Parts: sequence; structure tokens; C-alpha cells
Amino acid sequence: MNDRTPADYRKANIVLALIAIGIASIVLLCIFSESKYQCTVPEVEWTEEEPLRNVPNLGKVLSDIESHMPKGHIYSDPDRITWGHETTHGIHGRLRQKYSKAYAYKIDRSMRGRSVCISLDGTNCFYVLKNRV
Repeated sequence: MNDRTPADYRKANIVLALIAIGIASIVLLCIFSESKYQCTVPEVEWTEEEPLRNVPNLGKVLSDIESHMPKGHIYSDPDRITWGHETTHGIHGRLRQKYSKAYAYKIDRSMRGRSVCISLDGTNCFYVLKNRV
């Protein structure tokens, strides 16, 4: 049972947004700064990850996310924002399994006691929409 209220989710989203703004500010300062401290931002190399299935009826973003998980996965939720957010965790775990040379499973209490994949070789993967990993 989920005891969180909509206000809890709003607070969490505000905190995440503030963290993202802070990180973006540091990166922008780093890029545009003329200080003696040189910052380098490496180019991102995307790997293409084709969808597992076609999901046309959930809106552009949620359909994109949902299409990269098998039908019947455990991450769906009545709230579409939560659904999209939680499903990306599943995508990231699936991609770590695919691209890691070594991985293991652990029980994650935050996922209602379900096992999650962890990389043993430091590999991490993030799905960022439009088939990009």
C-alpha cells in the first residue's frame, strides 16, 4: 500500500527540479566561464535501443517509455507521471543487464521487495527517450 499523498509527490518533484537546476547551473557556469578553472564536458555517444513493442495510445512520452518494456511489467501506475517515472527504472535495469559485463540482483525494499539488477562492473544506462541510451 502506498501511503504517499499527492503533496508528497509534488514536494519530491520540486526537490528533484531544484537539484536538476543546480546541476544545470554548474554545467553552464563551467561551459561559459572564463575563469582559470577549465571544465570539459564530454560528448555524449548515444546507443540506439529499438522499442520492444508498439504502444500508440498513451501520449507521446509515456508511449515512448512504455514501448521499451515488455507488456505486463510491474511498473505501471494509475498516475501517469508515476507510471512513466517508475517504468524508466525498469528500462534502466533491463539496459544494465544488456550492456553490463557483470551484474547481480538484490532485493530493493523501495520496490516493494522486488529484486532489481545492479551492475558489478560500474556500467550504468539511462534511457532518454527517442530510442536513445
